[in-house]
Amino acid sequence: MTWGGGFGGGPPGGFGRPSAPGLPFAGIPTELQTRVDGLVASEPDHAASSLVFDQNADESELRRLTLTRLLTKYPGMLVLSGLLIVIIAVASQAGPKFTEIAINKGMVPGHTSFRVVVVMAVAYLISVTVAAIAQRFQAQVGGRLAAWVMNDLRVKVFAHLQRLSLGFFTDEKAGVIMSRMTSDIENLQQLLQDGLAQLVLQGLTMVVITIILFTTDVRLAFITVVLIIPALVGASIWFTRASERGYDKVRDGIADVLTDLSESLHGVRIVTALAQRFSVQVTGRLAAWVMNDLRVKVFAHLQRLSLGFFTDEKAGVIMSRMTSDIENLQQLLQDGLAQLVLQG
Repeated sequence: MTWGGGFGGGPPGGFGRPSAPGLPFAGIPTELQTRVDGLVASEPDHAASSLVFDQNADESELRRLTLTRLLTKYPGMLVLSGLLIVIIAVASQAGPKFTEIAINKGMVPGHTSFRVVVVMAVAYLISVTVAAIAQRFQAQVGGRLAAWVMNDLRVKVFAHLQRLSLGFFTDEKAGVIMSRMTSDIENLQQLLQDGLAQLVLQGLTMVVITIILFTTDVRLAFITVVLIIPALVGASIWFTRASERGYDKVRDGIADVLTDLSESLHGVRIVTALAQRFSVQVTGRLAAWVMNDLRVKVFAHLQRLSLGFFTDEKAGVIMSRMTSDIENLQQLLQDGLAQLVLQG
């Protein structure tokens, strides 16, 4: 008796094997493998983390977390950044003063002096160079200080999330938590790296300009301060409140997007399983009907065989044909053919 289709060796093509959960890893594309290997080879050795986590927060962690506390943890870098900002502000405003001296002392009739013009021009170039160098170092110092502060903040936020109860994560959306850990902290890093330095720099610039105005003409400076400063303060207050409302809307929008993304990714398996429910029922029922007919035909065929066949054939081989081979064929019909049609 011939049993075709590979009954003894299992289902052909591997359709009988249950598929592993999730999507298979396709591997790294060949055109990117060299770059990936180079990136891994150039990766520095990172020392083991010295952070120690305890479920019970200590006294320092229980205190209110403020930006001042985070910044004052690095007083040297903070003082250096402030000193560089002062240098930038003074050097940037020295240029107009040098231009004034060059005009009044070197170009006005009766006070012409080419030497004064050259000296003021050199002083102007020096002030511009000093301001550029100070800006370069301030960007480095400010970036490093912002990175250190943000690292401490991320550690504190993550430790705080680990200490929260399970009920918090049940009530709170996953996207909101992700937004607090990613976009909000990145915005704060941008504020520390650029915004805070620019705020101090512009404030010092206003102070220097106000002092120069009062030393030049007190009446004109007083009129400017009385008319311009209140309008600027009012516009700043209005813009602050309006930007806070806009920023809150943006934060809520980002949180909603991340929530939808997180919940959608988690629900892909469920949606896929529900979408395949009908096809699984149909293929399972079809496979059951076919296997029932096959078992009846095989059993009837065995009943018609002669006694010599059972004498020569092993009982285990006959049982294998009646059980495992038919079960493999049923698995092929139930899963393999459906996957073959789907992939095709």
